[in-house]
Formats: sequence, C-alpha cells, structure tokens
Amino acid sequence: MDNRSIIGKWVFAVLAAAASVVVLVNMFIDNMPKGEVQNVQGYVPWDEETVKLVESFPLQDGGRVKPFSTYAGFKMLGLHGARSMKVEGEGGKVYKLKPTEWLMDSVFRPNLAVNLPTFRIDNSKVLEAIGVDQKGRRDRYSYNEIVSGRDKLIELAKSYEPIESKKRDPLQQQTIDLAYNIRNYEFLLGYFGFARTGVVLKGSGVDGVPDRRVDFSSVMATAPQLRSELARMQREEGEIEPRIQALLQQVLDGSNFSKYGLFILPPESKDVKNWVSAGDSIMAVMTESSENPQWVIEDIKSIE
Repeated sequence: MDNRSIIGKWVFAVLAAAASVVVLVNMFIDNMPKGEVQNVQGYVPWDEETVKLVESFPLQDGGRVKPFSTYAGFKMLGLHGARSMKVEGEGGKVYKLKPTEWLMDSVFRPNLAVNLPTFRIDNSKVLEAIGVDQKGRRDRYSYNEIVSGRDKLIELAKSYEPIESKKRDPLQQQTIDLAYNIRNYEFLLGYFGFARTGVVLKGSGVDGVPDRRVDFSSVMATAPQLRSELARMQREEGEIEPRIQALLQQVLDGSNFSKYGLFILPPESKDVKNWVSAGDSIMAVMTESSENPQWVIEDIKSIE
C-alpha cells in the first residue's frame, strides 16, 4: 500500500469522525431549551450570608438526613433539568440562581417563584394539548405560564395513568410526568402558607372591624378545648357550628399544603427514625396523636 492510499484513508477517517461530531453537536443543540433569560419583575437576590446559613439546614429525604442544599440540587435538577438558572431581575440585572436560592424562593417567596423558569418541557405538544402557548419545541416555563392549563393537564394525566407504563406513548408519559411535577411544586409553593396567613376567626370582627387572625400554633394550643366542644356539639346539637367548621377547614387546608415536600422536623421520640412535615405535626396535635404536643407546638411556633 503506497503513502497516497494511506493518507487518503486517514483523511477519510478524519472527515467521517468530524461529520459525526457535527451531527452529535447539532443533536445536542437541538435538544437544549432555546428560551431567553426570563424576566421576573421585582426579583432581588438573597444575601450571601442567608443563603450560606440555609444551605446547611437539615431535612430528611428518602430516609436520609441531608443538607437543604443537597435536597435543593436534586429537586431543581428533576424539574428544571439543570442545577442553575438565569433570571432578569430588578433594573434589568441578570442573576444566576443555584439550587438553594431557587428552593428558598419557592418556599419563602412563592409570589416571585411562580415566575421562575422552573419547568423544562422537552415536547411542546404536551402544552399544546392543554391549551398553553408554546415558546418552541423545547424550552423552560414558569408555573404561571403553565397554570392556565393545569386542570386539563390533571384530567389528561388521570386518563393516561390506567395505561400500562410500557404501552404509553412518549406524549402520554410526558403529560403524566408534568402533572406530577406541577403537583409536587405546588406543595413547595404552599408549604409555609399556614405560617404566612394564620387562621381567620370567622365572626370575631364587630362594628366593621375585620375578623381577627391567629397563628396556627395558637389554635393548636386550644386543641383539647376544641375537641371537647366538638364532642358536645355533636352530642347535644347534632351538628357543628359554622364558625367552628370554618376554623377546622382552614387548619385542615393549611396542614394538607404543608404535609409533603419538606420533612424538616425531627420526630418527638429518639426511637422513631422518620422525620415529619409541618403538616403532619399540626394534625398530630389537633387529633391528639402527639405524645408531646407542647414540643410540637413550639416547633410550629418557631416556623411562624
């Protein structure tokens, strides 16, 4: 074999390899979300000292106690498809958010978090099916950009779930996945709602004064009296007073929103390994299943 033949084969091999690289790069680019940096009106970053402090907060996930930052990294990667995002905030300045900042926004500043580009959508047909405007074939969307199609999304996901997983087409599976992601993110957005809003005491306002609000921990402290009053009403009157019903419904709603997502409270007993959520703690006191209600009330009070 002469030198020209060897060189010719070498050149062909190099060109073939280069062509393969180009194809792979183009495929990679095609699969990356195309969206621009999302503007989040009023966004200002957390100060570094606060972020550093929160990074080390312990919580339990999957049976293991881990730092807030580790949990945030896995959660952000699962929803966003990356461990960072860029947003344009106050004054047009662009900020790079890492997992801890993103999760802090989600649980502490939900009014801003709903506009963060949290959800990576790899097939715009999922959004087309639920009546949501699409940016492109693949892109990232905020909760607020998807929420108009939320009910349709849940409806479609429920209709696809009975189909055996291996028989679902990609669109059906992606619809189910997005529905679960939206639901799980809603648990994060609403997790500390009980601490932000408290409970409205219906009928407590007089002469045009608004009804009073009290903390959940204050209601929890009266749980024995509430249970006694409920038993009396059911025994003597056969029904519960509307104002008591309204109070209990608010407690139930608040505890349900904080029942999942963050298992941040160590168990009351050292013999129990599983940490609990704020919602679990609230209901444990309200239903008299807590071994040490005062301990739990203090935990909820500290969150408030």
